[in-house]
Order: sequence, then structure tokens, then C-alpha cells
Amino acid sequence: MKFGAEFQTFLMFRPQGEGDESIWVPLKMETWGFMGDMSRGNTASVNNWPEPRLIVPPHHENMQTTKDFPEWNWVINRGGAPDQYDWVGVPS
Repeated sequence: MKFGAEFQTFLMFRPQGEGDESIWVPLKMETWGFMGDMSRGNTASVNNWPEPRLIVPPHHENMQTTKDFPEWNWVINRGGAPDQYDWVGVPS
């Protein structure tokens, strides 16, 4: 089984202003991600899984100046139970 994801992190700044006169503006953006894989051993046991191999490249040195604003396709919504969170699509 292989898995991975890619993300963008934005460094934002909000200049001083009164009320809604100022907005958050992007200064820097970094694209980062992770990948990993794992495979079950050659036994009849369904619980014979080794530790996954996970690769997270260093990402603190790759921030680029940007004028792009972040966009979200999905957000995490807290559910009814204390530890329940759900991914919810953001309407276009």
C-alpha cells in the first residue's frame, strides 16, 4: 500500500487598520508533502504488518515569495463527539 499527500503552507500578514480596512495578505508560500508505503508479510495472519516507511522531506528552506491567496477545497469540521472530526467540501 502506498500513500502520500501534498500541501501548501502560507505565511500571511495583516497590516494595521481599523475594522475591515485591512485584510490578510500572503507573503510566502511553501509546497510540501509526504509519502510512504507498507506491505503485509507473507503469512496467513491478517495482523502481520511491519512499521510503515515514511518519507517527509525537509521543507523549511523552500518558501517562495507569492501573491497567490490560499484556497480551500476541504475543511475539517468538528463533529458531535469530543474527538470526532470530518472532512467537509467547501462549496465553489
